Amino acid sequence: MDFIDHISLVDIKNKKILLVLNKDRAKWQLPGGKRESNETDEQTLIRECKEELGIELIPKTIKYLETIEGQAAEKTNGVIVRIKIYTGKFLGIIALGAEVGKASYLSYSQVPDTSEIGWEYLTRLKKGGLIE
Repeated sequence: MDFIDHISLVDIKNKKILLVLNKDRAKWQLPGGKRESNETDEQTLIRECKEELGIELIPKTIKYLETIEGQAAEKTNGVIVRIKIYTGKFLGIIALGAEVGKASYLSYSQVPDTSEIGWEYLTRLKKGGLIE
């Protein structure tokens, strides 16, 4: 079984969650991405948020939430994505990076499409009252 290591940011405002739609993808996802060689989780998250959203995460506010696993979107069966989810405060206003087509705070019902693991996670947040 193949694994994809992914580090993601969860940011919720007014019961809506920040999601991005990359230009080369059909499904919305949490901001973040793959680790580059020798990066820590925090370094990956800071770099990816800067590249995707133009924001500066404040390192001392970064907190690990959980790890989720499931079938990787747009990959063949048997490719599993392992997503380590963090939260953190940031400076700056969201400005889309070169790879990102859209970024928005969305309620559960506003999400056009996401991966199976994405729906599972968003459903859990909705049931927990964290998002609408």
